[in-house]
Amino acid sequence: MNILFFLNPGEKGGSNKSTYMLAKKIAKNHSLNSVIITPKWNVFNEMARQDGMETFSIDYMYNGTHATAEHYRVIIKACLNKVYYWLAYRKLKKKFNWNETLIHSGMSILGIGSFLAKKTNAKHIMHLRENPFPWIYLSKKEISRMNKEVDTFISISADTTNNWIKAGLNPKKISTIYNGIEPNLITSKIEYSTEPKFGIMINGWLSKAKGTDIAIEAMSKLSSEIRDKVYVDFYGVGTSDKNTKEYEEMIKKFEIQDFVTLKGYTEDIPSLLKNYDIGLMNSAREAFGRTTVEYMFSGLAVIASNTGANTELIISEKFGLLYEYGNSTELVERICELVNDPKRIKVIGLNGKCRAYDNFTADKNAQSVFDLYENLMKRV
Repeated sequence: MNILFFLNPGEKGGSNKSTYMLAKKIAKNHSLNSVIITPKWNVFNEMARQDGMETFSIDYMYNGTHATAEHYRVIIKACLNKVYYWLAYRKLKKKFNWNETLIHSGMSILGIGSFLAKKTNAKHIMHLRENPFPWIYLSKKEISRMNKEVDTFISISADTTNNWIKAGLNPKKISTIYNGIEPNLITSKIEYSTEPKFGIMINGWLSKAKGTDIAIEAMSKLSSEIRDKVYVDFYGVGTSDKNTKEYEEMIKKFEIQDFVTLKGYTEDIPSLLKNYDIGLMNSAREAFGRTTVEYMFSGLAVIASNTGANTELIISEKFGLLYEYGNSTELVERICELVNDPKRIKVIGLNGKCRAYDNFTADKNAQSVFDLYENLMKRV
């Protein structure tokens, strides 16, 4: 069986990484022909070659539509997309037996997946790796189109599933399958700090949606005693240079640059995790929380906002601490709880690691998706 995995543009972000790992595991564990397809040749094509997977770069256009998009631009893009989709179809149509091929796409590339499925009669799976609001513009017509053109949806958390059902997707077509992480790629924490310094990591885009403002505000409220005991590193960049600069200025304004640092973007997070004790996740609404699970696999004690899928990953204080989203004072309290009780950091970290290994491995994810593929192919 062939599985055509269509990736989003770009090389950053967790969506493509998760899709690539799924494709790799599907090929290795279940002997399917995973095919990586990107709109422009990038690192994922190179990785696919190294891992022995078939890969193509086909210039289909990015189909994401946002609430701020001007109407005429959306119309022009839709017209141009049809040309690109047709060219993609011509390139791929003779390469596969379409009776034995599945198309696996994402929300941002619905168009190319739907077009190929319609032309070839192949089954179409869409991975819902984001919530439907507030940044994705979806009219009733778009939701109706998704229900019609997609055979089955994979949602990465129960919260995300519920949000898509509220948006109008057919609940009978949605399966909830948690993302998977390859634990062997993450360096586990071996020794835990007792004194004098505790490392706190915050990984992700620098933005209000990711709670960067809340985190910086919380650091400014730490007492001098706690400040002397911690170092806080943000990994990631803003949506623009101006945005990043605003957060640099915010740190200076609060005079916390002696223990808070913006480290910028790096691909080395899995190897850096061992240098920290606590991992923060401050987002307004995580669809899953790849970063949170990476914290857990490494053995960090997680503190997360009580929104989105965070409450599904951190199901009790045995596995991490939750705080009310937007409440920087409560976040400070959670940080102090752990810094003043180093043994608890270790206990939560080890419990979280066990939970991650039991529930969120790439192998477990691939098995669940493979089962879905098999059931889909059996449908008449």
